Amino acid sequence: MNLILPFKTIVFIVFLTIFSFTLFAQPVRYVKPVATGFADGSSWANASADLQAMINISPAGGEVWVAAGTYKPTYHPVTGAINPIDRNNTFVLLPNVNVYGGFAGTETLLSQRNYAANATILSADIGTVGLTTDNCYHILLSLPGMQPRLLDGFYIQEAFSNGPDINLAGSLISGGNGAGAYFANTQLTLANCVFRGNRSFVNGGAICSHSSNISLFNCVLSGNRTAYAGSAIHLSNGEADIINCTIAGNLNDNADFAAITASGAAPSNFRLVNSIVYHNKPNFQALGVEGKPLHL
Repeated sequence: MNLILPFKTIVFIVFLTIFSFTLFAQPVRYVKPVATGFADGSSWANASADLQAMINISPAGGEVWVAAGTYKPTYHPVTGAINPIDRNNTFVLLPNVNVYGGFAGTETLLSQRNYAANATILSADIGTVGLTTDNCYHILLSLPGMQPRLLDGFYIQEAFSNGPDINLAGSLISGGNGAGAYFANTQLTLANCVFRGNRSFVNGGAICSHSSNISLFNCVLSGNRTAYAGSAIHLSNGEADIINCTIAGNLNDNADFAAITASGAAPSNFRLVNSIVYHNKPNFQALGVEGKPLHL
């Protein structure tokens, strides 16, 4: 038997389908170095210049698309106060929000971006240009919580971590560790990112991860520096998957320490897959436990 629906019923079903898709599809927020149009991030034509604000208003499952250019943090991670030259400023990643760089600013599909051609830079150089000692202590933090989140297609550079400790939503963030990124009690993925020119005065020149599960895919960590453990990455009581990455040319001020190190009371697990670890000085060992070289 063929069922023929009235025209009004068909119109209602089509409307309901479109409404349901609109209701459940999460919006993309758009960011450019200079705001355009209404600057509300609703489209490339109305792009915001405030990356953190777009992250903050993104719902769970939302995406932030960021066009090529240089972005510097302006928000205090705890108080939310805006002061362009506060060295505590940082970008804070939120649960279930994926942030993508590498856009020209015209794309309609994620697959159209070219992060190699469209350098998207998160810079800590908020003070005198070229002077590192007045730069931000960290470029990236992540709000505590084990929900996944992603940062994909960025350069993270020039942080100088010699600052005070802070408390971010109940997690201690050490001011002397993890210049490029400090992650505590969180889960996240970094993909297609370059960490360069970051300096830590304790551990983790590029990244320090405490009680967290982190994954790095197709990343480069080069030209970072630390005084003690992990010129590239220091892991404390957590896990890290490092896949298709290059870790080269990083510097430890202390000759006893390696480029990638692990410490802490709980087991810390590295999985290093199809990656290059090369010419990190002064100790050329790839991995270390409790800061000391691990001979593979």
